[in-house]
Amino acid sequence: MSTRDLMARMGHDSMNAAIIYQHATRKADDVIADALDAGMRALREAATKAPASPHQGNRRGLEGTR
Repeated sequence: MSTRDLMARMGHDSMNAAIIYQHATRKADDVIADALDAGMRALREAATKAPASPHQGNRRGLEGTR
């Protein structure tokens, strides 16, 4: 988003005010992205360490019940 776009959306008349908020927004976006990345990495790691399902390969998990 450009500084002009930010100014219009936030109602800033001053380029200086818009620049301050633009930097704050970028930092917040970086923090959010880093947290999401860490969460996804943890989920992937947990999935690779999880034991295999006893019904793996059996779509309904009903093998031997008929």
